[in-house]
Amino acid sequence: MRKLSIATTLLFIVSILFVGPVSAKTIQGQSNSTLGTYQVKEIAPVKIGGEELQAYQLSYENSENPITILVDKTAKCSNYIVRSKNFEVRYVCNRHGFGAKLVNGKFQRFDPTVNSYYLNEKALENQGKLSTKQLSDEEALGLIAAYFPSLAKDVKFLM
Repeated sequence: MRKLSIATTLLFIVSILFVGPVSAKTIQGQSNSTLGTYQVKEIAPVKIGGEELQAYQLSYENSENPITILVDKTAKCSNYIVRSKNFEVRYVCNRHGFGAKLVNGKFQRFDPTVNSYYLNEKALENQGKLSTKQLSDEEALGLIAAYFPSLAKDVKFLM
């Protein structure tokens, strides 16, 4: 009986090591694009400029390239840096609401010329205000996952 208990405990520990903690956030939904359904999973934090940022991996059913979402928490709300293999944007919250903007400053990784080659700037302008209220992380991540594909000039840039 004692051997069975030890074996069960070891199996549980090994499964946690390979599968990850049970408490990791996962959000799923429909992207309303040819990419199909999406899944947002919390991953290990990322360090940028000495800051440790909460991170998520966004993946789509019909894409092999995951997208990284970094959370920059402020005193009042959270801003999200969303980075694909080709371009990046940020979704910001302020007193006017929640919407998409270009990445600048310490979080900018892509050259603006490269970014604009892949980014649909009209769609970025249209996503300037997705909500007029403050959103929870789950609500914001769901909106980002649903709206982000339309920011690519061509959805193949995300596949």
